[in-house]
Amino acid sequence: MTIQQPFNFTIDTYEKVLSGEIKTFSPYFFEQRYRKKRVVQLIKHLVEERLGLTPEDALDQLDLKLLKKYKLDCLLKYVEKPVELDKNDVSHLIYFAYKGEIPEPTPKDLTVRMYRKVLDERVKNFPKNYFIQGKKGEERVKHCVEYLCFDVLGFSKEDIPKKLTPEILKEYKLKIVLNVLYLSMFDLITSVFPGEYDSKNFK
Repeated sequence: MTIQQPFNFTIDTYEKVLSGEIKTFSPYFFEQRYRKKRVVQLIKHLVEERLGLTPEDALDQLDLKLLKKYKLDCLLKYVEKPVELDKNDVSHLIYFAYKGEIPEPTPKDLTVRMYRKVLDERVKNFPKNYFIQGKKGEERVKHCVEYLCFDVLGFSKEDIPKKLTPEILKEYKLKIVLNVLYLSMFDLITSVFPGEYDSKNFK
């Protein structure tokens, strides 16, 4: 004897969208009070029931094309996408649905990932106004400069005031932060590494 699953309005509506019985979700389907719950239900249904994946596998396998195939690309308008992600990357939906269940990339992880794409010339530039967003922009500068100094160039802390120059920033595609945000290398370095250096370190 089969156990009948309890009726689920969200999934029932989705099945009708998939089968063509209804053309699309009603504008009221995702109204604010239902939105988070329904978005989570639909993503989990797609990952677990339709695709038979674990959340970890879905991070690698679910992309925009697959999302469109299963008529769930409408969810993208309801979940904020980090600017660092490529057009076809929908991993933020997985992190949203499985929050607390799988490790999420930190803002630093996302910033370093973006900087590596710029360094490797997979993208030409950082996203528009990437470093000009108040505290968030300052944190992005910090993450990029730290990554350049310690991971790319292998500097010690003592090296930084003497070896980190405008020419180095230009070569490693960070000149924009000096042009837009800081008056001098002294200003930049003491902002990124507060309390670490004073004027005598730059002589």
